[in-house]
Amino acid sequence: MAIELSTAGTDELDTVVAVLRDWARENVPLQLHPGDLGWFWRFGIERTAAATRIWRRDGEIVAIGMLDEPDWVRTAIAPDAQRDEELAQRIVADVTDPPPAY
Repeated sequence: MAIELSTAGTDELDTVVAVLRDWARENVPLQLHPGDLGWFWRFGIERTAAATRIWRRDGEIVAIGMLDEPDWVRTAIAPDAQRDEELAQRIVADVTDPPPAY
């Protein structure tokens, strides 16, 4: 069950927003919110997609990140993966030493 990182395509943004909406919890501080993507969308759909990162395990989205700045990423993690050590390690590795496509 490898975790894969990708940059969102413009055709994936509606899915990303829907997933974020599904994950939203009031008792979880500092999570990426669907409105954050909506606010970023003012720069255009291509730029929003280019700033959006998706981590998947077996094709299922387990985490989403948005680059507010080149060195600042906000994330949301699937509620059932909040304590997933493998996912946490992968996100840390990807944001501290991003792959070339990042």
